[in-house]
Amino acid sequence: MVKDGGSSRLTSRCDYIDFELEIREGSRSRYPVCVRSPAGEAQEQMRFPFDELELENRLLALENPLLRFGGSRRRIPSQEEQPIQEFGQSLLQALLVGEVRTRYEVSLLEARRQNKGLRLKLRIQPPELARLPWEFLYDPDHDEYLSLSDKTPLVRYVDLHRPIEQLPVTPPLRILGMVSSPQDLPELDVEHEQRLVEQALRTLRAGRLVELSWLEGQTWEDLQQAMWGGPWHIFHFIGHGVFDQASDEGCIALSDEEGRSRLLGARNLARLLDGHYPLRLVLLNSCEGARGSARDAFSSTAATLVRRGIPAVVAMKYEITDEAAIAFARTFYRGVANDLPVDAAVAAGRTAISMDNALEWGTPVLYMRSPDGRIFDVSTKAPSAGPGREQPEDREEEERQNRLNELYAQARSLHRDQEWQRVVDVFDQINALDPAYPDPEGLLGLARAELAAVEQERTVAALYNQGLRHTQTEEWSKALEFFEEIQRLEPGYQDTERLLSQARQEEERRKRLDELEAKAQRLARDREWQQVVETFDQIRALDPEHPDPEGLLKSAHEALERTQKEQDALHRYRERVESAWAGEELDRNEAQRLREFKNRLELSPSAAGNIEREVMGDTLEATLEHQERAAKEEKRRNRLEELYTQARRRHQDQEWHAVVDVFDQIHTLDPNYSDPEGLLASAHEQRSVRAA
Repeated sequence: MVKDGGSSRLTSRCDYIDFELEIREGSRSRYPVCVRSPAGEAQEQMRFPFDELELENRLLALENPLLRFGGSRRRIPSQEEQPIQEFGQSLLQALLVGEVRTRYEVSLLEARRQNKGLRLKLRIQPPELARLPWEFLYDPDHDEYLSLSDKTPLVRYVDLHRPIEQLPVTPPLRILGMVSSPQDLPELDVEHEQRLVEQALRTLRAGRLVELSWLEGQTWEDLQQAMWGGPWHIFHFIGHGVFDQASDEGCIALSDEEGRSRLLGARNLARLLDGHYPLRLVLLNSCEGARGSARDAFSSTAATLVRRGIPAVVAMKYEITDEAAIAFARTFYRGVANDLPVDAAVAAGRTAISMDNALEWGTPVLYMRSPDGRIFDVSTKAPSAGPGREQPEDREEEERQNRLNELYAQARSLHRDQEWQRVVDVFDQINALDPAYPDPEGLLGLARAELAAVEQERTVAALYNQGLRHTQTEEWSKALEFFEEIQRLEPGYQDTERLLSQARQEEERRKRLDELEAKAQRLARDREWQQVVETFDQIRALDPEHPDPEGLLKSAHEALERTQKEQDALHRYRERVESAWAGEELDRNEAQRLREFKNRLELSPSAAGNIEREVMGDTLEATLEHQERAAKEEKRRNRLEELYTQARRRHQDQEWHAVVDVFDQIHTLDPNYSDPEGLLASAHEQRSVRAA
């Protein structure tokens, strides 16, 4: 077995692939959730399951058992833990919804296939959601909280563009500890608090993996001066914390020169720490270190420090008991000293707390901006104990070794009984005690492989159901995606090949229908109605029930019908005009109707034959003008005959002056009109005789 000062490092089970979840700003309890994962990207709408009043009641129901049973080593009653599990399950079901859930299941399977973990990176923009205890996400299928497993560490990730460099460190890691207990705040037993940390780090310090130094003063000036020394790799603060509503930021309580409290805002604390290059990790054992504003998702002390440059910050969301603090610090720092990623070390620390059956494991919250969690590159060379010094082998170490051997024997027995999940659970306990404990029989790997096979079967079944659902709703592109993924994971699963072939055919048919529909739309815009009808014949051959929401086919039929009617009317018009031109008489009414029809043709460009319309129109006008002239001439002749008859009657009555007046009208109509009876000359002669 490798002890704390050994050279081995646990690597395979602490390699991770990332599953990044981003919750964006939304409205009315609906938030966009975006995922980037090995299984691809997706976006869904998260419907938050609680209204404001219900959420506050849920948070209160969650916090009460933590405070009530936090200091107890007995198991929290199931009825007390149930609200916590239900809350975590509701959050998980709201977060992993639809395609996001599918990406998660496939990514989890891929991580297990590669013998890696799946790091859950949460980016939470809405402040009202950032303040929630996402660390209690609970998966009922596995009967486990996600953040309790080193296979699914949960990180509140702050994505900044400034790169994080891994700091090479030769042990020991140097920790600067600070305890602040101002006189006007509830008194802390400084010596007791220091002893707790020293007790947690005793084995690591004995193995020269870490070195702990306590800052003597309690003012910000003392901290500033201490930071000039070092180098410090970790800053461990114990004291009071508060969220200042006035400044809208988290604060820690330091002392002034008189020993009274002086709140130091997170931004000012960051100024004191940020300039110290070797510093990579801050642990805040204070109240409300992870509490933020309802207006700013990054206003908590921990989030502010990370945004200002600290690669990783561990803060406490709730009050934590001495026992839990010791268990967490011991295992967390052991993991960091053994070169584990910081999120894996936090998961191990949470597991250590949970071994006492306490729910306080959900109190530590990790904020991180290191992409892979590896903030240190710890040398594998064992540190020297120095001349004349010996490694202590105390009773606690012996008891720990005995417990590890018992657990391994238990894992071997469970392995024989094929209790694969319980084998993994036992190894979680082993890892909490010693992350580098060897597994010469490969029990954990075999158990994980069996669990991965079961998980793959469940994942493939889920994918199959999703594909069937999309098949039933004829969402062929989505169905194709699921069936292709099944073929990649488990070729020949049930009737996937048939469904995949069907989905591909239907998807090709859908694409062809889309192409034909787009073609019909273009032809309709160009008024190519006959081609629109022919295109729809092709569409209906592929899908007799294909919809036509724009009514393109109906419009085409109506346009073709109008064109046919106009062509028929034009044909009749042409025949009538030709008849009139040939000499057939047109009465006035018919002539008027032909003129009106000609005018409608000129205003209707859809009628065929513009040139024909012009020619026939000219012919009609010439015909009508000719007939009008003939009619006028006939009328003039009839009038002349009427006037001549009148002149003859006046002549018989010897009304000589009236005869002359009638001939004046006749000559107005026709100056050359003949007077075969000489009526006008006779009238002039009789007038002359009378005048004489």
